[in-house]
Amino acid sequence: NASWGQTLAVIVLCYVSINGIFAVLFGLVGGVSNVRPGHPEDYFFFSVETFATIGYGTMAPESTVANVLMM
Repeated sequence: NASWGQTLAVIVLCYVSINGIFAVLFGLVGGVSNVRPGHPEDYFFFSVETFATIGYGTMAPESTVANVLMM
């Protein structure tokens, strides 16, 4: 019974939340190349690139733990 706007808002919230969780996890385990020190948004962008399967630009997983988390 939700409107299209409410449904879209829930989808966007879920998408951002999932990527936010993975961004925190990537920040904790490290192992992502070319992340700028003091820029946690890089981990969020890396998570979006992984989740959306759009490919990596300058950032890529380097450690085993980061690769496992990426899977």
